Amino acid sequence: MNKAYNYENVQIGNFLISIGYYLSKYNLNLPTSINLLQQTPLDHKIGDMFGMLSGSFFIIEFKASKQNLKSELEKKQRAKLIKYLSLDNPPEQIISRKSHFICYPKFTNKNIDYILQPYITIDTPKYPEFDINGISAFLKAVLNTKNIGATFNEIKDYIMLLQKCTGNDSPDASGLTSGIFLNFDKNEGIRYIVYDNLNFLNQQIHLKHEMNRGLDKTQDNTLNRGRIMR
Repeated sequence: MNKAYNYENVQIGNFLISIGYYLSKYNLNLPTSINLLQQTPLDHKIGDMFGMLSGSFFIIEFKASKQNLKSELEKKQRAKLIKYLSLDNPPEQIISRKSHFICYPKFTNKNIDYILQPYITIDTPKYPEFDINGISAFLKAVLNTKNIGATFNEIKDYIMLLQKCTGNDSPDASGLTSGIFLNFDKNEGIRYIVYDNLNFLNQQIHLKHEMNRGLDKTQDNTLNRGRIMR
């Protein structure tokens, strides 16, 4: 009998709720973008989810179970992608294994957790050091290390590769790099800002970093003046 929790949509919903919970715990105030692309024209070219945390970009494809991973290779564009990435060290291979993931649930008795592994390892057990157990561990890796997540220029190059692999065999996806990013603030709450391309999103990230740096300098100067006055 098929259980409701075995469906991919249910897994994605739980994943998104968990992301919101953990980000609230981290008190993150940098721009964040989590865009669910499933069943949109962008799904065919990019995948189920396209996200950015603190300037690190990633793509996630979801599967209802580990047994379903190889079904991805039945998609022509994905078979082309895996074939290209399996060549002798193409430049996009490093970008792929640190920023393009496939995610599936792991059931233990009545408990469930999520496993994320590089998309390139669908049909081969390479790069186990990039496998991540749990949503919290994934978010911490994106936010706190340079091993997970792509830079702005890297993700632009990778999306170009995804477009080449897809070719014209897809629904219209002219808004490929558009979406919504969120800004978390203790006082203002969440602000939602629409972006039409990755260049605009990247500019907003740098702007926020500069604002934070300016605020830190102001606080440091205030503290120093306080010490001098004493």
